[in-house]
Amino acid sequence: MILAPLLVSAVIGCTSAFGPPSGWPANAGNQTLKVGPLWFTGVLSYAQALPSAQPDGWYFAKTPTALRAGHRVVLRVERRDVGWARFAYGQIDKLAAVTLRACAASPTSLTWTGWAGGLVVHRPGCVHFTAAVDGGPPRKLNLALGRACT
Repeated sequence: MILAPLLVSAVIGCTSAFGPPSGWPANAGNQTLKVGPLWFTGVLSYAQALPSAQPDGWYFAKTPTALRAGHRVVLRVERRDVGWARFAYGQIDKLAAVTLRACAASPTSLTWTGWAGGLVVHRPGCVHFTAAVDGGPPRKLNLALGRACT
């Protein structure tokens, strides 16, 4: 197992973000995993099947991710899953931990900050990860990607 993904974390801030799609979040749909102010759009649609593998053998579960303005969240894949599951956002590829920092709230800004990315997995399974919002305690999450969580 490569240990680098365990040791490296990236901060992805407002300057790396894109504006949410038109109509968002009202059109986010029922396939969205919501963790307080953090939304993983469409990620629940991968519960039964993964998309085709990338040339490197990894599967990319694309989930445009949005965070309400002014918030910060630290995402960490649990140690037991790091060998086969990681986060990928923009130029940040296959890291076990990322911090998403939304743009500051202001009367002229959007109320959401969005990032292109999602999770990459080497096989179907149940990804165990945590989300710590605004310095709070990590919330444990299980996400079925191509196979149900039991």
